[in-house]
Amino acid sequence: MKDSQVSMLGLVVSPVLWGGNFLVGDMLADTLPGVWANLLRWLIALIVLAPFCAGSVWSHRQVLAQHIKPIAVCALLGVTLFNTLLYTALRLAPVNLAAITFALAPFMVLAFASVARHHVPAPREIAAATVAVVGMMLLQRNALQDGVPFLGFALCVMAAACWAGYCMAVQRLAVPAPAVAVYFTQIVVGAILLAPLAVFYGPPDLGAMGNFDWLCLGYLGVFAGAIAFWFWQGAIRRVGAEKAGIFMNIVPLTSIVVGTFTAGVHLNTVDILCCAMIVVAVYWSRPKVVFRPNPNKFLAT
Repeated sequence: MKDSQVSMLGLVVSPVLWGGNFLVGDMLADTLPGVWANLLRWLIALIVLAPFCAGSVWSHRQVLAQHIKPIAVCALLGVTLFNTLLYTALRLAPVNLAAITFALAPFMVLAFASVARHHVPAPREIAAATVAVVGMMLLQRNALQDGVPFLGFALCVMAAACWAGYCMAVQRLAVPAPAVAVYFTQIVVGAILLAPLAVFYGPPDLGAMGNFDWLCLGYLGVFAGAIAFWFWQGAIRRVGAEKAGIFMNIVPLTSIVVGTFTAGVHLNTVDILCCAMIVVAVYWSRPKVVFRPNPNKFLAT
């Protein structure tokens, strides 16, 4: 298989698997608290990745220790907070609301970058962000009218903000070590940070989980965690994060389309309008993706 084919495979497969993260997280929402779903997910991912990454982590342990602070920031935002907020939000908000709100994350990255660099975005970027924000406002109004608690919508926005912050942190992360070692270390640190939250919340009733619940959890850890990252990392090394970032828009699209046919996700007129506005906004902003290519930088969800 040619490098271009391998790259395209990773660029498509990973976001599709991450799109399933929303649907499967929604299925587990009533069974497993968000913090525990996230912790168990990453523990499963660690077990799967350990044979491939542990040796590299040990070989570069001194370098990783020297850069532990920026790694910890990425771990806090991407591993600890993002999915915890997402899974918690899915207990209160429908999956289509969470998926559409996630499409706001690239524009949050634009806003964060503009503040950090003290420059005004281009008119096209401002127009795209305006369309996206208006779409979010329509979606919020529609969700509140349907009885969705405001907290559910707020948690979705906070999750998107954490993802945007994570992207910014990864963009600034420069560790002279293999990407697999840096990523594995992030998971370890993120899981350590998650542990006190899980203990504070209290142990879940794992005995009440059926086989289907464990399969869902396995999907989050193996497919949406370890395998999706493995494909994505290969694609990043070949095409760079700047080109790959555009494909992240497959995530909410996958969640909505697949959920409509398999999980009973219902889209009304306002939801469809919001999706259309997000698509238009992404199309307008696509030449100005914030990410910069670097083989030691990668994304995970």
